[in-house]
Amino acid sequence: MKFASRALALLLSAITLTSCASSTPDFEPAPDNSMMAVWGDGSSQVIIGGDGGIMNGQIGGGEEDIIKPGPSGESGASDDSPPADGCTTHSFSDWFTLKNPTCGQEGERQRSCVNCGQKESQSIPMTDHSGGTPSCNAQAVCTYCGLPYGGTLSHTWTSATCVLPKHCSVCSATEGNPLGHSGGTATCEHKAVCTVCQNEYGQLKEHDYVPATCTEAKYCSECNETFGSALGHSYAGGECIRCGEKDSNKPTVGHFYSMSFPLTLIGGSGKITSATYETSGDTLYITITGEKTLSNGSLTIGWRVYGSGHDAVADGNATTPTYSKGESFTYTITVPNVITSAHRSYLVWLGLPIIE
Repeated sequence: MKFASRALALLLSAITLTSCASSTPDFEPAPDNSMMAVWGDGSSQVIIGGDGGIMNGQIGGGEEDIIKPGPSGESGASDDSPPADGCTTHSFSDWFTLKNPTCGQEGERQRSCVNCGQKESQSIPMTDHSGGTPSCNAQAVCTYCGLPYGGTLSHTWTSATCVLPKHCSVCSATEGNPLGHSGGTATCEHKAVCTVCQNEYGQLKEHDYVPATCTEAKYCSECNETFGSALGHSYAGGECIRCGEKDSNKPTVGHFYSMSFPLTLIGGSGKITSATYETSGDTLYITITGEKTLSNGSLTIGWRVYGSGHDAVADGNATTPTYSKGESFTYTITVPNVITSAHRSYLVWLGLPIIE
């Protein structure tokens, strides 16, 4: 009501001015948002601006009474089409916007002839998307409509390292392979240390083993770590077959002090050239090497075992198989139950048969 009353008052003022002075009111048109009101039979028309002021008016039907807007682009341009409703010349108002364009739809604007009220509509092109920030893996998102638009940015590459391939510091995209560690020397205790990143990598070096012996376990020559246990001695003939150490727990056996090789004669025309001794448990083994000298036949060998202190602990005779004249031989005499804890050393006499 307030707006209509003000418009009516302005209309009456325009009519009064036309009737009294026949002069054109000096009103400057307002941009857009204009509207036209028609009173009566159309002979009196007023274009009212968005603020309620009169922009253009026609009082009466004479062309001299038309109030045209000032120069403002398309505003006030006349349509060349034949005038309608008795309008001799169209005189259009400024465009006013009916619907603002957005990034999702076109807008619309309209203008009206100040003489006859004929309207013209025109679309307004859609606006561009705006706002948002693109990245290397996503488009910008329009802050108005929420849709993605435009292109993506280039990756921000970080060079490959020992453990990481070339990669984007923004989106973590990768390209290629890691460089891999290099340099350094592994030991059996520590892995190699990369000369680029100073981190350990790879595997430990295998131990440099030193084989076990009778008295020492297997061990590494670099780190001295031991594995397993010592082999222990393996005695044969009173000494270790691996290291030669004498068996401290086994009695020693030697020749009787009066025995002389190779001239020891034995019964049956033979002679002894050498003898060796071995103990196993409580048994003594005497191995004799010699030859048959004068005739074919067997040999009779006398033997006597003395304990420490030259106490005779056992004696007897041994008969060999038959040998030919001049034939060499090896024969072992077995003496059981002779090695006891009473003696730690023994002497053996060999020679002619012992006569009871």
